[in-house]
Amino acid sequence: MTNMVHWKSKERWDLETEMQFQTRGCATLPKTSGTTCTSPCSSRTLPLTVDHYLTTPESKRKNRTLSLGFQEPFKTRTSVFGNFIHLKKNKRKSDSTICFHPHMNNNDTEISNNNGKLSAISEEEIVRLLTPSKSYYPDLQTIFAVLLCCRLYTCPIQLLEQIHNAVMIELSLSTEDDLVILKRLAQLLNEWTITFPSDFEEKSDYEQLIKICNFITTNRPDLKIEVDIITKNQKSYLETKNDYITRNCLDEIEFDEVYLLMDICNDPIIVAEQLTIIELDKLSKVSLEELIINFASSKLKKSVKKSTKKCPKKIKSMTEIYADWFNRLSHLVATEICMCPKLEERAKIINFFIEVGKQCFKISNFNSLMAILTGLNKSSVSRMRRTWSHSNRSVFLKLEKELSPINNFARYRETLKLRKSSKDLHDYIVPIFALLLKDLTFINEGFKTILPNNLINFEKFMNFATEVREILEAKTMNCKYQKENRITEYLLRSPLCNEEGLYKSSFEVEPPDSSFERDRYRSVKMKIKSI
Repeated sequence: MTNMVHWKSKERWDLETEMQFQTRGCATLPKTSGTTCTSPCSSRTLPLTVDHYLTTPESKRKNRTLSLGFQEPFKTRTSVFGNFIHLKKNKRKSDSTICFHPHMNNNDTEISNNNGKLSAISEEEIVRLLTPSKSYYPDLQTIFAVLLCCRLYTCPIQLLEQIHNAVMIELSLSTEDDLVILKRLAQLLNEWTITFPSDFEEKSDYEQLIKICNFITTNRPDLKIEVDIITKNQKSYLETKNDYITRNCLDEIEFDEVYLLMDICNDPIIVAEQLTIIELDKLSKVSLEELIINFASSKLKKSVKKSTKKCPKKIKSMTEIYADWFNRLSHLVATEICMCPKLEERAKIINFFIEVGKQCFKISNFNSLMAILTGLNKSSVSRMRRTWSHSNRSVFLKLEKELSPINNFARYRETLKLRKSSKDLHDYIVPIFALLLKDLTFINEGFKTILPNNLINFEKFMNFATEVREILEAKTMNCKYQKENRITEYLLRSPLCNEEGLYKSSFEVEPPDSSFERDRYRSVKMKIKSI
């Protein structure tokens, strides 16, 4: 594995590609406006929500990027990934293992790379790849990659209709019992509704699913149990999502007294565990397809309908809700520090959050650790030199080193790899979500979806699937920590200061000591008065 970029397979890299990535430095997110968070090692802001990591034509023209690694990358852009390819004939194997043989033919609709792995494929062959038969069922890795990334070139429901039509043709040609084929079709639908349930949120899409389910039970009534599981999966998902969105639309609450987190719980271990409970809960609701659909063309994104169910506030995607939680936690850290008038108390609060971050690192909650470091590095907090002189800065610097952006977060990626290899010691692993979004953006910029020969870039599909599977693993974890409602309620709904409020409080508790800070203080007070 290269230290520069988090790729699972080094064999597909040639020397030219390796040098291009070393020149570029690290994956980048397009610079856009919107909800942001501040980097742990600078005052720079980073986009986190879905809309913020989109690659738009305008952003490509301007080529303005920000590095999650808190350093500006070179603007060299990679465009060639150095794959040596050879062609092969259309050939479908009867088992789930797909083999490829080099063969030159201008009419071929599949291409394999120099490792013999599928590199490009036509839309028709993708349908064949996913269509079950009596002697064939696609492997789970292929199912996941195709269902995840099909939205880059088509609507998922259209793919479902094509598979249904292909199955009907398969049945019409078969002279034997159709039980095996229909049972495998039900199995495919079951895996689809479990992994990508939002594909059937819209009424028309759900009706299409029910239509195919009825087709199965009409031909084989003995498969009713399998079909009922499919519909139950979808109904359960819709009920859970609606309840979750409603809960996340709730406003901040006013507590009877002014509390600090330390007043509610002064044990960093318990707080780190409660943060992990929140992280895993929110991560479990993240829709995997949301991570990919934003890389589709604008025309396709419009064709993928979104739910319009009523909610007290504007409906946000699950990804946006999770990104908002990151921003909230970083703001909570800064708010508690800046609102404290006494220097000794501020230093104690900083040390407390440093210890919480240390415990988060121990239990592999990297996303909360990143949010805490982000809060501690906000300009309104980092400027308070007298306060920091009384704090445990050495531990803080060690934690920063663990999430260092050097070589595209090489140290963090190595730690993550080691933790995954020893899951018996680390039951829960919460990766840095913003870094995952950044890796996905990098893949999207480096690989075209439709190749010049009008084939679909299947290698891009597999790279996307490899990265997203990291989130899928975290989504399926069942947290065994005991939930403390009073702590989680405070973490999720306590009032926060906005950026201007943080600066004003910071300057009031520790007066400005430079002309720049004095000008900043005057500007902040004028803005607050004008509101």
